[in-house]
Amino acid sequence: MPLLCWRQRATHVVIPYLRGYGTTSLSFQRTMRNAQQSAVGLDIIALMDALKIQKATVAGFDWGARTADVMAVLWPERCKASFRQRLSD
Repeated sequence: MPLLCWRQRATHVVIPYLRGYGTTSLSFQRTMRNAQQSAVGLDIIALMDALKIQKATVAGFDWGARTADVMAVLWPERCKASFRQRLSD
């Protein structure tokens, strides 16, 4: 689960469900599945856009750690910092 933090006057934390987890659902067969990490990273970028967050510290645990890695590599201009912890690390 990726975690977004940004600072304006206070620190805010956003902890979204990853695609396919929690109350999310995949309605269309053509929808990319959770294992496609660039799709999950793009979901977080879209969430940041919707919340009007230009740049955030991204943290992730387990599958979210991989998403944090993908975001830092593909969208470095949107990441202030990236923290990760995987079960296999």
